[in-house]
Amino acid sequence: MEVGILEDEPKRGAVSGRFKTYAGQQLAVTGKPTGESLVDVAERLDKQFHWLERPFRIPENQDVQQVVVDIAKSINMNHAGKRRVLNGVQAIIRNPILANYYGGNSARTVKIKGFDKLLMWTGQFFQNIKARYVS
Repeated sequence: MEVGILEDEPKRGAVSGRFKTYAGQQLAVTGKPTGESLVDVAERLDKQFHWLERPFRIPENQDVQQVVVDIAKSINMNHAGKRRVLNGVQAIIRNPILANYYGGNSARTVKIKGFDKLLMWTGQFFQNIKARYVS
């Protein structure tokens, strides 16, 4: 199984002063391509925040426990069950971001973004965190 930014695409910048709601969060509206790729962004952010590894080490991360249970049940599982396991693995990575596990933005970044949500600006990065089975 793989999880992370599995399909590279151009990173898009934020439109200053324009906001939307995504995953219950106020985020900036997505604008024009920046010249950077989402894989580049993911690698840079992983070096700084370890967002791909740390969620598995959070003792209170119930998503990890549920995925282990689902994987144990997955022998002879139908398509819907396998999708549930993938959704659970995505939740392991995404939910700590939503819960502000990594802390907040600096005062300077909050002023630029207009809100305090570390690892989320337009939602493009967060939305592209996916999981898939590897054969």
